[in-house]
Amino acid sequence: MWLIDTNNLRLVGVQGDPQEDYAILSHTWGADEVTFSVFQALNAATENGSSSALDDIGGQIGVTTTAGYRKIKNSAEIARKQRLKYLWVDTCCIDKTSSAELSESINSMYRWYQKAKVCYAFLEDVQPVSLSDPFGKNSSFRKSRWFTRGWTLQELIAPATVQFYAQDWSFINAKQAGDDAFRGLLTQITGINESLLAGKTLLSDVSVANRMQWAALRQTTRIEDMAYCLLGLFNVNMPLLYGEGMRAFTRLQEEILKETDDQSVFLWGIPPDETSEADALYGLLAPSPHAFCQLDLDRVRPLPPSEVQESTPATVTSQGLRTSLLLFPVEPESDDYYAMLDCVASKADGVAVDWNPGIMVRRLWGDQFARITSSKGSVVLFPEDSFDEKKGKLENVYVRQNPFYALPEVTINPRSRRGDNLTPGYLGFKVSEAYPPDRWDSSLSVIRPKEPQSGRPFVVLRFAADDRSPIPTVDVAIGLRRIQKRWELCYEKHAVLGDQLQRVYQKLLKKDITTDPLASSSRGLGFVNIAVKATQRRGRRFIQLELSGAVQLDSKSIQNATVSKEIRRTLSDEISEITRTCCVPQKLAYILPKETRMVEAVRTKSPDMKPSPGYYGLGTTINDVEVDESKPYANMIRAVRAKREMKIKSLVSKDRSLLECETEEFDRFRPIHWAAGIGSQSVMKTLIKLGVDQTSLTGSGLMAIHVAVLNGHFNLVAYLLEEEACLQPRTTPDCLHRFLTDRQESVMHVLVAPVSVGLHMQRIQKIIENIREEMGGTHSFAHRNWLGETPLHLAAATGEEFPLKYLMDVAGHPDAHQRVDRFGRSVLFHAACGGNRNVIKYLAERGASVNLSDDLGRSPLHAAVTVNNHDSVSALLNYHANPTSITHKFGLTPLHFACLYGHSGVIRQLSGSTMDRWSAGGLAFQPLHLAVANGHESCVSHLLDAGCQTDSYCNSYLKLVRSKNGVQWEGKLVMLDTPLKPADLAFNLGFKNLVSMLKGKVVKTNGVNGDPIRHTTSSAEVNGSGKSNVTTGPLWGLLGLEMLDD
Repeated sequence: MWLIDTNNLRLVGVQGDPQEDYAILSHTWGADEVTFSVFQALNAATENGSSSALDDIGGQIGVTTTAGYRKIKNSAEIARKQRLKYLWVDTCCIDKTSSAELSESINSMYRWYQKAKVCYAFLEDVQPVSLSDPFGKNSSFRKSRWFTRGWTLQELIAPATVQFYAQDWSFINAKQAGDDAFRGLLTQITGINESLLAGKTLLSDVSVANRMQWAALRQTTRIEDMAYCLLGLFNVNMPLLYGEGMRAFTRLQEEILKETDDQSVFLWGIPPDETSEADALYGLLAPSPHAFCQLDLDRVRPLPPSEVQESTPATVTSQGLRTSLLLFPVEPESDDYYAMLDCVASKADGVAVDWNPGIMVRRLWGDQFARITSSKGSVVLFPEDSFDEKKGKLENVYVRQNPFYALPEVTINPRSRRGDNLTPGYLGFKVSEAYPPDRWDSSLSVIRPKEPQSGRPFVVLRFAADDRSPIPTVDVAIGLRRIQKRWELCYEKHAVLGDQLQRVYQKLLKKDITTDPLASSSRGLGFVNIAVKATQRRGRRFIQLELSGAVQLDSKSIQNATVSKEIRRTLSDEISEITRTCCVPQKLAYILPKETRMVEAVRTKSPDMKPSPGYYGLGTTINDVEVDESKPYANMIRAVRAKREMKIKSLVSKDRSLLECETEEFDRFRPIHWAAGIGSQSVMKTLIKLGVDQTSLTGSGLMAIHVAVLNGHFNLVAYLLEEEACLQPRTTPDCLHRFLTDRQESVMHVLVAPVSVGLHMQRIQKIIENIREEMGGTHSFAHRNWLGETPLHLAAATGEEFPLKYLMDVAGHPDAHQRVDRFGRSVLFHAACGGNRNVIKYLAERGASVNLSDDLGRSPLHAAVTVNNHDSVSALLNYHANPTSITHKFGLTPLHFACLYGHSGVIRQLSGSTMDRWSAGGLAFQPLHLAVANGHESCVSHLLDAGCQTDSYCNSYLKLVRSKNGVQWEGKLVMLDTPLKPADLAFNLGFKNLVSMLKGKVVKTNGVNGDPIRHTTSSAEVNGSGKSNVTTGPLWGLLGLEMLDD
């Protein structure tokens, strides 16, 4: 150990621990720290009397003038005044060029701080006490960087006395016996038990989970140091392996398990944005300390040793971490269990109730388990007497840190190749491409499943067929589905519509696979057969898949299938969903009615959406609501609305139930909701002091803070957030995330949309930025509502630049704008609905894909066209949006949507689109047929001017109708008994003007300059039966395959 002599600032080597008292410095590192070698050179220069050398030592100019040297000099001066001969400083007392010395120092550091007479904590970003009271709510002391660093955690806990100094080295205060107020302040800032800081509680008596919580929101420059800085807190030692990354924290937990049987080491949470996959598996050990702050828990304590259980130490083996867990099946015969941990916990709400924490685990096979999540969260809390221990079973389990399922080996029959079968009409297929490519071994014909999600594809194979096939290639999405404790193969066939295989995979990745033959046939692939054969050898399963087909199908069976009501119903439902309006204007009137609250469309900002005091929705002001005087709550509501705090207190003192009374007259409002609606901070303070439930919901699922936002009372919103932030320790989820509507929308969601005025308020901005900087803030910025939308999605849909740019700045995640909601709609998709070209430009220039489609295959351009937003369409096309992009099913382009909805102006913008593009999957119609069927004369005129064909036949069309919820529009499928040309279709539907337009004008393209040439057609050509010129055959009626070739 090296020490600095405080009298002459020279390094002194000491064997073992020093026998004399010494001081120790705690600080945050800067850019010009004095290293061991530089300090040695400085000592040598001083001994030689070379004062000029002090200006250039070790390549460091002016060493003695640097901030790093001044820290050493000033702390030595304080130590000398306190009659301490030695000082230890981590920057210059460790030779970091020696890995052995560095390892010894880090493993000994907690002990060195613990044995120090005094520790000087130098806070270079804190103002003197005369300028900034440390106890102030926004003091520089509370915000000091020193409280956010990983290494300073042990430097606060280990020494008995820690003296804090400001940037000018003036004394602030000290952690020492007797000063209860200052220790209380340190507890507020750090979450560390005040009794521990006072030396009344031993560190070993604090649970592993609580110790991890202290470190959860701290940071280190190197990933590995986040583990190494905690060695002393858990009294463990281990070698340093810089370069191992997050594996260091796993090793730390393994070492902790060698020293303690405290199962609270397993009591960590999985972030909300990682819990969407039902089949995701996790190990028992946390990935980082941050995972321990995902739970809203306060104190956790281990249970005393059991008198009846045998000792089963946790050990790390080649089969994973071996430990014993008390398991309770979630359901009879289920592979999922609640694993009750040997500890009890209390919540952060301050209620003195003990809870039994349990994690969810899944039996993978035998004694192999993995941790999982559920709709209840990653940790489940049970009341003390809520379960019968006799129903549980104590099992020795093995859990790998990177667990995996026992999956069957899947192969493609290598005999499924061209020419291998000489049966007449037989079609052979072979794999021509796979994505992801690492999941297909062509030499062995083996598919390698990785991280399967039940029912979702893990690979898409493109099969090439021989030349007799009606289609040249077929894509097959292959996945595994968990059925009754085992994994079974599932697959889905798709016609190739020109997309690259990677894009096909990305589109299908978040969609469930269906093996319904009706669905497959509706895609035009009824002639393709997939045979699956399963075998078992030595307890292992093998599945073989073979693709084959027939050149022709039986005409009669196809005709029967075509007229099948079930197929028609399936097609109708699917195409209605695809063509349904993808966005609706967000009105306050939509907040209350149940039929519109749960609409799954993107919500855009209505032009008349403005907050106003007292306005809540449906054109009703809160002041106009009349409360029945005969109701028992009438006096309470009158007192709240009149802001009579004394009357409120008096009423509640006589009947506490009035505090939570629900009014029948308006949305089941409680007193706290009325106070929020009228924006009274004084009434709100009174209710909170009386113990009102701030998280109670109105009938429409809103908490009081949401009501305040929607009514424009942003000072009240800020007050509620500030109070919540002060009440909650730093290690709990942030205050914006704690207030959720019944639709899982946080305060951030509501602040952004439908009313974004509040984000302009500096007071609210400051709260948000404090959460980001001091509390990690990731919960709110990444939190998803019931549609899977983050606040950024809603900001984009408002069509306003400020909320989007502001959230991008504070989100702290470079890929935040790349996230999609649970329907696959990107932030840019929402922006296309919002209609602001500058917002689209902002996102596109930051790498957002303008062609990323949703789960139905609708691109942002589809969305912009549907809402007839010319600015959005123009902006998207400027950034190379594909005007011929098609939906997954039926192959509908943006032009199909424009013609269905009658947006003639958009048709001009889609000049790069294919005017005669056919739909697919059994439905055969072009954009022109949709414009005709819906009587859109201007659309037909634009199409004719663009050179659209007029002699094409359709076997069906779409009629634009209101959806069942009354808010959206959608295309209703109408099947035709006889294929019709556009003019015949117009005649049958009674559109006389369209008949005249189509009779008099058949537009062809001039081969010289591309200008349209109009000429009159014969009546026979227009009014023919429609049969003579139609390409027919066994596949046409159902598949429209000839149409696809056009």
